[in-house]
This record gives sequence, C-alpha cells and structure tokens, in this order.
Amino acid sequence: MTLPVSRLGGFRRIAAWYVRECKSWYGAGLIAPILTTALPAVLVALAHPSSRDQLSKMPSVVSNLVGNYPAIVGVLAVLYVILLKAIHAGIERLAVPERELSREEVARLVAQLDKLTDVRTIRLVSTPPKSSLHVAMNDGQQTLSIIGAVHGYMSALKESSGPYRVHLLRVKNGAPSDWVAAHPSDRPPRTQAAALNNDDSTAMLAIKTQRIQIVESTRTKNIFGKSTPYVVSPHGEDEKGSLICYPITSPKTMLVKYVLCIASNKDYCFLRKHDELYTWVLDKFGRMIQQEIALCERKEK
Repeated sequence: MTLPVSRLGGFRRIAAWYVRECKSWYGAGLIAPILTTALPAVLVALAHPSSRDQLSKMPSVVSNLVGNYPAIVGVLAVLYVILLKAIHAGIERLAVPERELSREEVARLVAQLDKLTDVRTIRLVSTPPKSSLHVAMNDGQQTLSIIGAVHGYMSALKESSGPYRVHLLRVKNGAPSDWVAAHPSDRPPRTQAAALNNDDSTAMLAIKTQRIQIVESTRTKNIFGKSTPYVVSPHGEDEKGSLICYPITSPKTMLVKYVLCIASNKDYCFLRKHDELYTWVLDKFGRMIQQEIALCERKEK
C-alpha cells in the first residue's frame, strides 16, 4: 500500500526524480559507478610516469599539479568522491516529503474504521428481528457515527491544533441545501446553508469541481487582492481559522450529494500542499458515507 505524502514543490519534485533514477538499474549499476570512479581514475593514470607524454598535452595548471604534486592529486581524488556522496545525500534529504502519515496515524485510521464497522454490526444485531432492513441499518445514526470518527481522527493528527468542528452539508440540485450532522453536537455550523450558495463559498467550489478545497486562512487574500473563497459568518470578518471542504458523490449518479466540512479556529492549520494526504484520509470516511447515501436512495424508491 502506498501511503500519501504532502505535495512536492518544484525542487523537491526534481530531487525525487533524481532519487528514483539513481535507484534504477542503469543509475545504480552504470551512471553512479562511472561518475564516482572516472575522474579519480584519470588523475591517478596521469600521475603515473608512463603518462608523461599525455600529461604534457594537458593545460599547464593540470600538468603542473599532477606532475609535481601527486600526493595532492590523491587527496583531491578522495575529496571528489566524498563531495559526490555528500551532494547525493543532500538531494535524497530534499526529496523527502515535508509531511507523510506515520505508522501510528495509519493504525489509528484503521482503528476508527474498524470501530465504525463494529457500531454498524451492533446496531444490526440489536434491532428487533421483525424490523425492516432500513430500520436496522439506520443510515442517519451511522452517518453521525462517521462524522464523530472524522472528528476523532483529525483531532489526533500530529499537526492537530484543535478544537475542530466537523459538519456535513447536504447538496440538492447542485447547491447547498441544509446541515445534516455536526460534531461536537454543541458546536453547530456558524453559517446558514443557504448563504453558501454563491461563488465565494468554499463548499460551492468543492461542489463544482468535485475536488477537495482547502482554505489555509480565512483572513488571507490572494495575489490579486481578493479574499479566499470563504463566506464570512455573522460573527464578523475578523474571525480566524482554517477550513477543508471535501465533496462526497453519489455512487450511482456521481453527483455531489454531501460536502464534509472540517473547520479549525487556527489559521494555517490545514495546508494546500497537504491536499493529497487529506484526500487519501477523507476518502476512507467518504466511502462509508457513500454507503449511507446508497441506502438512503434505495429507501426513497
């Protein structure tokens, strides 16, 4: 399983490409040995007495150094190899992503998903035998459990600087309709769902693009002097925070049915360069919500 990492910038992307090439058969077996040994081998060969004729054809600086100071040439050959290895180690370090999920974080994610499965199982076995399948599945309660699991997992991440608020926004006809779930339950959304139906809404942008949208700071303006796509709540324009809006589509129609919103009271708690990491994590919970969407759609028939 390939774990997600933060998105690589320009230099890091080049460094990652270099490291991949070095690990290939031609990089490790051909190019690296040639680069490491070619120059020292040439210097040693030129320093040998039998190479005086070839040495006389070299530039005067090189011929004088090799001919009169062979010991220095030997030291330079060793330093050349050390320098190459140091440069290689520096590039390898640059190629390492700034952020990736640790084993503990992956194990915590698996534990949260297992817990949700257990909750569903307990609900099924504890329902009276004559109850319908829809009553037993209880998509509404299961959705609340999923939202709670998202809150629990995000709060446990390394960069967690909560408290977080996790809300689920229902989408109808391609526009925000109403809020259907919140965790914690005593911290409901600050903005009415209807107010998000405009181009300045992060949720609306997530619906249109069907891609995760991240607001690093609700008070930051972009390079054009425009505010980030965020609808200011009635609390005022000075509120600070960071926001993720993750769209969840219907498995049947592939249209966005819900938007999972995760908000923090701290600026730059969520970073756009980590979007692939957030997407990988939230996709696991999003698939469970998709199951509830499918159950709900089946119930409505």
